[in-house]
Amino acid sequence: MKLLEYIENYAIMKKKFAEKIGMHHVQFYEIVNGKQRVPEKYMKKIVKVTEGKVTLTDLMQQNIDLLERSDAQSKETQNS
Repeated sequence: MKLLEYIENYAIMKKKFAEKIGMHHVQFYEIVNGKQRVPEKYMKKIVKVTEGKVTLTDLMQQNIDLLERSDAQSKETQNS
């Protein structure tokens, strides 16, 4: 399950979740909105707080998706 899905499905307040994992809420908002990667040091904490509903694989895939979008945008910019 994606982190954003978890937050929405369980009506979790983003700021409270960020506090639970020891992350600044602004950084957490950026992550949930797909603008910043999930730092490895928070991955296990996220899995634990979500009781495994968000997995390490989910978080790593989120990071990969962000990199791929960034790559695609860079290529579009270069071709313009």
